[in-house]
Amino acid sequence: MVVTVAAVVSIATAAVANDGCARSDPAGAVAPAATWTRHGLEWVWSAPAPHIVDRCRVREQREAGCQEGDVRFGDTAAMRGALDDIDWPPNVRRMMSAAALSDVPEQAYALIDAALHSEGLDGTHRAILLNEKILTALQFRDTSAAKRVLEESGPPGDVPAALLSDRLFFRVLVAEDGATPRDWASVLDELLTEALQKDPSHFSVRVWRLLAWFKGRAARSEDSCPGAIRALSTRALDVSQASACPLLVGHVDHVIARRLESPGLAGSGPDASWRSFVTGLLAHVTRNRPVEAAALGDLARRARAGSCEELMIRELATLGETR
Repeated sequence: MVVTVAAVVSIATAAVANDGCARSDPAGAVAPAATWTRHGLEWVWSAPAPHIVDRCRVREQREAGCQEGDVRFGDTAAMRGALDDIDWPPNVRRMMSAAALSDVPEQAYALIDAALHSEGLDGTHRAILLNEKILTALQFRDTSAAKRVLEESGPPGDVPAALLSDRLFFRVLVAEDGATPRDWASVLDELLTEALQKDPSHFSVRVWRLLAWFKGRAARSEDSCPGAIRALSTRALDVSQASACPLLVGHVDHVIARRLESPGLAGSGPDASWRSFVTGLLAHVTRNRPVEAAALGDLARRARAGSCEELMIRELATLGETR
């Protein structure tokens, strides 16, 4: 005989729920129902199955809403405002402005090289200029030039961590073409993780860590469904930690769709269910209920008894307890 109760005795209503959120908060998540099983004259209490998605982070982000955070947008540390104010010689400013306006790669490179050879520059100045040259090559889709600058420039030395983060991220970008799922699951993922540690404000790195999970999924086929959901949801919440704004869902899905070459909200390829899960999770965080409902419906159409989609649906559906 099995009886399920939401809470009957104090043991079922511990001070901290299994999701780690304080129970004193009236808006906190409701713990899953406890299960009591009768064995003869004894009743045995079974702990509820733990949630996979971090309910605390979900609730915190929903409460924070679309507000200014520490995460900044920009292709380089200088653009993100992640560096202290740096004085530049006037001639360097002029050359870099001209390079930014040039639509001829060779001309832009020559201007940046001239700026690099200017007097009065220290290691930080040169690291910034080299990063700009790498970015310029990437913007011209000149991957070979970007790779060459990365190889020839060597380690940036004793410079601000945000500049090192840029350099690590650029290494991922130049390696994207031809990278295998194993590369994404190991070397490239490690580079992105290190880049995030160097500069947690780097929003692009957060998005690309999410993308790396998709790119490397085939190399992690042995992962359990709960483990995969936990890893993916953690990375998705790392992205939404930037700012739980409504535009976030569309932006992130656009990046994933473009890089995976599968258009549409979720597509129909092998990553479709996982993309729907991410879309539903981010939609919940940003309080976009129509998109959240659409993602759940998309998963429901694919779900089979005992499938991973069923577990995704359970996790997303029970996020309503954190509203």
